Amino acid sequence: MNDFSPHPGPSELELLRAEVADLKELVRAITSGEVDALVVGQAGETQLYSSATADRPYRLIVEEMGEGAAMISATG
Repeated sequence: MNDFSPHPGPSELELLRAEVADLKELVRAITSGEVDALVVGQAGETQLYSSATADRPYRLIVEEMGEGAAMISATG
């Protein structure tokens, strides 16, 4: 069943237009590569959708280096 009345009022139209604009921006960001992961939450559970594996940034750095690397943290 559709939640929208056949003739939505002005404030309802404004909300729908804002929602469509937000969704268009989301699709643009995903398709342009600006977004590499999306977290979706529903009913207390979240899911992560990723366009690349989690180790991709690390692999890119290591593959481009001609030398070695060390990672050091304050806690050792």
